[in-house]
Amino acid sequence: RYEEAIAALDRATELKPDDEWAWAWKGVALTQAERYEEAIAALDHATELDPDDEWAWVIKGVVLVQAERYEEAITALEHVTKLDPDYALAWAGKGAVLAQAERYEEAIAALDRATELDPDYALAWTGKGVTLRQAGRLDDAIAALGRAISLGESSWPCYQRGLCHAALGQPEQAASDFAAAIERARANLNQEPEDTGEQFNLALYLLVAGQTEPALQAYHVALGLNPSEFTLREALRDLADLKAQMGSLPGLEEMVALLRQVAER
Repeated sequence: RYEEAIAALDRATELKPDDEWAWAWKGVALTQAERYEEAIAALDHATELDPDDEWAWVIKGVVLVQAERYEEAITALEHVTKLDPDYALAWAGKGAVLAQAERYEEAIAALDRATELDPDYALAWTGKGVTLRQAGRLDDAIAALGRAISLGESSWPCYQRGLCHAALGQPEQAASDFAAAIERARANLNQEPEDTGEQFNLALYLLVAGQTEPALQAYHVALGLNPSEFTLREALRDLADLKAQMGSLPGLEEMVALLRQVAER
C-alpha cells in the first residue's frame, strides 16, 4: 500500500514543509515504490532541513545505491561516518558501496572499521569476506566468512566461502559450504516464503551445486514473487560473478536469459 503512504506523506509535507521526518519517511515510501529519483529528492530535502540526521543520510545512501549512483552514495555514507565515527552500520554501508565500485582496498578498510566497532556484526563480516574474495585474498576471506557463519543464520556467507574453496581447488569443502547454503536458504524461506532475494539465492546455490532443474524451478518461483528492478539487477550481478568464478555452469546462460527477459519488460 505504498501509494497510500506516499499520499499521506505528501499531505504531511504540505502541512508542515519544514518537518524533516516527514520528508525522510516520504523518501522511504517512494523507495519502496521504486520511485528512486523522487525518493532521492525527498531525502535531499530532509538532509537540507537537518544536515545532522544520520538516519536520513544512511537511507539516502541506500537509495542512491538502488539508483546505481554509487559515488553519490559513498559521499552520503562518508558524511555519516564524519557525523558519528563510531556508527558501525555507516562504515559497513560505505564498505559495501566501495566494493560495488570495485574500490576493494578502501572497502576492506571501511569494513574493518565496522567489525572493530561491532565484533558481532554478521552482515559486516559477510561484506568483508565477499570483498576479500573479490580482491583475491581467499584465506582472509574464508576466515571472515567463517566468523559471519558463526554469528547468524544467513545463507550468503556459506555460499561465498564455497566459492573461495572452489577457487583454491578444494572441491569437498566447497560442496559442503554450498550444501549448507542450500539448507540455510530453505530454512529461511520456511520462515519468510515471500523473501524474493533469498529465493533467488536458493536458485543460485542449487545451480552451483549441480542441481540444474531444481535451480530453474527456484528461479521461476522467485520471478513469480514480482521481484523489484533492484532485486533483478542483483540476481543478474550474482550470476555474472558466479560465471567469472566457476565458468558457464549448466543452466546458467538459461537463467541469465530468463532474468534479462523479465528485467527488460
